Amino acid sequence: MKAWQVIVSFQSFFTFILTGLVWCVQLVNYPLFPWVDRDKFCDFEKKYQKRISILLFPLMVLECFFAILMLTVARSGFDRNLACILFALLLFIWFSTFCLQIPEHVELSNGFSFKNIKKLVLSNWIRTVAWTLRSLLLLWLLLRP
Repeated sequence: MKAWQVIVSFQSFFTFILTGLVWCVQLVNYPLFPWVDRDKFCDFEKKYQKRISILLFPLMVLECFFAILMLTVARSGFDRNLACILFALLLFIWFSTFCLQIPEHVELSNGFSFKNIKKLVLSNWIRTVAWTLRSLLLLWLLLRP
């Protein structure tokens, strides 16, 4: 197996896991936030942030590591362009995470707010779509002859 294939396989593995997680968060976790008891919401939010970070952050770092490897190993032409597109989507995900989702979680850790929950759900669609696109492109890379 060539280095490119190994890197694409690992990249796909981490991206597929993160895509599944972001869909679960988007369709299950965030919609349940309004159902949390208001008196316990701040504690809930802080615990949620800690637990989800322990799960997501290492996976995101590994995904980024293999995305950088893809850029360095990609041959010229189509593979190089695709590696650049995949990396751009990843940068978009990281930007969204640190500039949109994390600030909303910080606000929510200070108190319940329907407005902030709605902003969190809406802004998280950015990551959901971007990770889904990454998964589809990587799946195509894995399956192509």
